[in-house]
Amino acid sequence: MASINIEERVGKSGAVSYRVRVRVTERKKIIDKLEQTFDNRRDAEKWAIKAQKELTHKHDDIKRGLYRETSEFRDATVGELIREYLENPRTGSTIGRTKEYVLRALLNYDIALVTASRLTANDLIQHCEFRLAEDTQPTPQTVYHDVTYLRSVMQAGATFLKINASTRYHDEAIPQLIKLKLIARSNKRSRRPKKEEIGFL
Repeated sequence: MASINIEERVGKSGAVSYRVRVRVTERKKIIDKLEQTFDNRRDAEKWAIKAQKELTHKHDDIKRGLYRETSEFRDATVGELIREYLENPRTGSTIGRTKEYVLRALLNYDIALVTASRLTANDLIQHCEFRLAEDTQPTPQTVYHDVTYLRSVMQAGATFLKINASTRYHDEAIPQLIKLKLIARSNKRSRRPKKEEIGFL
């Protein structure tokens, strides 16, 4: 697992900053790292955890032969990825009305601002919590659409859209989302609908 080091620094003006170093070492040599500086410790710690997961997953994939060099892929926010998905002929032309509506709605939430490659289970959990607290009072079944449709977009990003994305966050989040009752599948029909219910004369 990647290691985290947070160093508190005091500038000449007295301002405090926090330098975060996340590193992967092998045989006491640094083979990969991410570094960033923040004005407060909370943001530093939050970024450090995300960066640690990112590097750890990357090198786990390298060991399994699943990692692809980022040179052939590019970074994009979740919102940018959703727009490309909607505009791409492979997906946009066959998407259903409900799915399109849900994806366009997602563009208005904070989750759309997250870089796709850094999307975490916690980001998804926070999104679902926010959705259920909205004045429109959506049900867990409705919020489940956000989760499943976003997953299909991330899958497309990781393949033919060539965007750094993964559904690992989804697999990590689902058990907790179910446990917290933030999502739920639609109930199956317990009986066949009557003719008048489906529009038959």
